[in-house]
Amino acid sequence: MELRVTKITHPGDEGHVGFGPAVYFVGAAWAKDTSWDPNTNSRTRGVVQMTEEGEVRWTSYSLYFGRERWKSEGVQIGGVNSQRGVFGTWFDK
Repeated sequence: MELRVTKITHPGDEGHVGFGPAVYFVGAAWAKDTSWDPNTNSRTRGVVQMTEEGEVRWTSYSLYFGRERWKSEGVQIGGVNSQRGVFGTWFDK
């Protein structure tokens, strides 16, 4: 997966209500061993922000042929700056 930050908003910025900055991103995701399967390669967009409890929450959308297909919600294991990964779920948009 490759992600690129597109915007950072802070509480009080236009329409942003939250607990710390919200970091918006776009990018691409692909599977290393199944590149032949079009369902494993997608564009992606989303936002990362802090929850009221101080957790790092990731929300992302997988786009196929320009349309949102899957939505993912997860919490970063270990908190801010952790490299342990994200625990969550995905479902049909």
